[in-house]
Amino acid sequence: MLLGLAGYLTADSLALLAAFGWLGIALFGRQELKKAVQRLLRTLAVIKAAAVRRPLQAALLLTTLLFLMVRMAAHVWFLPPYIHDANTYHLPRVAEWIQSGTLTVPHLPVKRVYWPAGFELMQTWWAVFPHHDAVVEAAGIPFFMMAVAAVFILGRNLGLQRLTSAWCSFLFAFTPALAINATSSKNDIAIAALYLYLAAIWTKAVDRRIAGRRWLLTFLAVCLGIGIKPTMGFILPGLLWLGFIGFRKTDIRFFRRINISRWAAVLVAAALLVGSYWYVRNWIRFGNPFYPTSVHVLASGAVSATDAGNGGQQGAFSLASAGENWHLLWTKKIYDLGGPCNPDLPSMTGWGWFVFSCGAGCFLWGIFVNQRFRWTALSFLASLFLLFGWVTPDLWNMRFAQWFPALAALGFGVTVQHQRLLAAVRNAMILLAAASTALNALGILGNGYAKPEEWLAFMKTPVSQRALRLGGVVKQKSLDERIPAGEVILFMAESDDAFYPLYGPGFTRRILYPDDRRDGFAAAMKKYNARYLYFPDHIQREREKQRLADDLTAKRLESLGRGVYKIAEKNIPNEIVHP
Repeated sequence: MLLGLAGYLTADSLALLAAFGWLGIALFGRQELKKAVQRLLRTLAVIKAAAVRRPLQAALLLTTLLFLMVRMAAHVWFLPPYIHDANTYHLPRVAEWIQSGTLTVPHLPVKRVYWPAGFELMQTWWAVFPHHDAVVEAAGIPFFMMAVAAVFILGRNLGLQRLTSAWCSFLFAFTPALAINATSSKNDIAIAALYLYLAAIWTKAVDRRIAGRRWLLTFLAVCLGIGIKPTMGFILPGLLWLGFIGFRKTDIRFFRRINISRWAAVLVAAALLVGSYWYVRNWIRFGNPFYPTSVHVLASGAVSATDAGNGGQQGAFSLASAGENWHLLWTKKIYDLGGPCNPDLPSMTGWGWFVFSCGAGCFLWGIFVNQRFRWTALSFLASLFLLFGWVTPDLWNMRFAQWFPALAALGFGVTVQHQRLLAAVRNAMILLAAASTALNALGILGNGYAKPEEWLAFMKTPVSQRALRLGGVVKQKSLDERIPAGEVILFMAESDDAFYPLYGPGFTRRILYPDDRRDGFAAAMKKYNARYLYFPDHIQREREKQRLADDLTAKRLESLGRGVYKIAEKNIPNEIVHP
């Protein structure tokens, strides 16, 4: 982020910074690195010993892990970024940053480009080195792994055995909402991972020697989450209930005698920067840290998602919104009738077969038999209630709650490990969990949007040409055939169009949205030194269509087909530099 603010967000600068970072660890953090390696080796030894004792279960766990790895790799490599929000304002920020080397804000007709972009920093890391978006969707996979690992730790802190906790984490990993979002270029997977991580480290009291480290890690996770998406702040207070379990006198003593090392101070400063920069920037520019959303504490009623002037969110806590969201959950979304599960989760929860066939009952049983699980469930429910009160009631907001199905997986672990459970019932539940998770595995093979023939088409298409259709007709290949690399494109679009594919998978084209179109598009192209215009057929604004028609009639523009237009050579000013 510092490199982006300084204007040096390039592959070479990042590689140099990473080299200096590793050099610093080698010189000043050797002891900590040695301890970390030793802990890793001990963990691997424990896993090896467990695999020797139970080879069948070890083989099954390894098979599920390989399945997830192959699935994630296939989605990252073969599918181009396909989510509408990602193509509208998430990935255009990545493209602009890589092209300019700075954390600039893309000039697009959508105000959501001003929302926090901490996750886009992660995506930039995956795109800046190859200077291509071939693996940009992989940015969500580390957070997916973090979420799954957090469920394992939660299980251990609830008193579950290692093997039971491992199976709980894999049951959660196959939750369709979580697995599909991991490779979707959406940032909700990161919030789910950070929330579960915080829950994991606070479900158990810690020794006084590491109480300070836990507070440091908590601070880092909170700042990173808020810098990614404000929903982190909405759900965070629910974890206060879990804090009662893990909070001890050692935590109070830590605050009485705070002694921050130089490394900790650096981490705190970095976390503050990532978490606050986006809000400070908006505050300076617009006088509102949360622009384009006007934030206040309470609202008297639910706010419609069509409130475009408020960024599509209400910006206040509303009991009416909470009630409406709960109503939508229990009357519509919980039935998952919105079609195949996809990352947007329209009219669905995306919780999958396991939660409803087995996990829900185990969740209720776990509340009665395990006190720590009871507190965990209370925290999760409180966070869900707060989330529902803060977000606008619509059909897509369950993607903000991908962390919630972890309760079902943990409840299953608590239930099958309970001593009073009959062996026959336990075996039946395990078979039901295996069958329902297998159905979930089939459900996450696709992404809910691409049909089999589209998958085959993407697999046959060179990675440099993989991109979604634009305006229903223009494909990446069509753009490449008509617009040379390195050109500047002026584009006309509706306020919420998918702009990102115009950049090209390798970020080879610059795009500009012309604010001043009074004298026509050809004049605007002269002003911005652009030779090409993209005006898709789906544009419905009559005034803009008339301006285009006037330019074509006057032969100031010539049509190249598929919504692409080129300025007539006689109208190109001498100062335009051709690539």
